[in-house]
Amino acid sequence: MAVFLHGDDEHVRLKSYDATIKGKTTLLRVVIEVTCPYELSHILMSLERAQAEQAAKRNPPAAKRRGSDHGHKKIERQTLLALPPPNYDEELS
Repeated sequence: MAVFLHGDDEHVRLKSYDATIKGKTTLLRVVIEVTCPYELSHILMSLERAQAEQAAKRNPPAAKRRGSDHGHKKIERQTLLALPPPNYDEELS
């Protein structure tokens, strides 16, 4: 996970932080004051990207989760056959 606070950044400031421990899990709350909209968007996009990466690691796609195809073969799209047009002259005779 990326660190958002830099010592020389004038637009981002750490306001407060707090930690709560419950069993083996620790919840960390950080309050950051941002005065520049660009910096705010950068931080939010970084958090969103980190959250998506963690969710992808936690919940792999269904095909990987199952482990195997359980004996089923995947049916692929097949090309259609082109048949010649019917000959109506033969039907009338």
